[in-house]
Amino acid sequence: CTDVVWNAFQAAGYTLKDLVDADIAENRNAYPHIDIPDGNIDFRRVNSLDTFFRRHAEVLTCELDDPEQWQPGDIVVFGNRDHIGICSDRRNADGIPFLIHHGNPIDEAVEQNYIPSHDVTGHFRWLG
Repeated sequence: CTDVVWNAFQAAGYTLKDLVDADIAENRNAYPHIDIPDGNIDFRRVNSLDTFFRRHAEVLTCELDDPEQWQPGDIVVFGNRDHIGICSDRRNADGIPFLIHHGNPIDEAVEQNYIPSHDVTGHFRWLG
């Protein structure tokens, strides 16, 4: 699922791997889940991306009561850093955006969680 995010960043002209690797190198204490940094995989872990976006992106609401707070390109993390995706420009009948991601298919919008017992736990907007 993280590949969707870093590929989207690459298409937008950002090298997410380099950004995450640099942040880990400069701020090891912010990434306590990483024992030994590994540039081959750290940027492909949801917990690393969640930490990175909390530090470098606009942190937004996880509530779905105002669909306008959810915009195309927003990054969404589910559960205990279990899954990640990107809001689509298409919305369901209630105005909630569909989610672009890789993994278990979601036929509905963001409000249908990839694991029903988990909620949206991160919502970020990259400002560049």
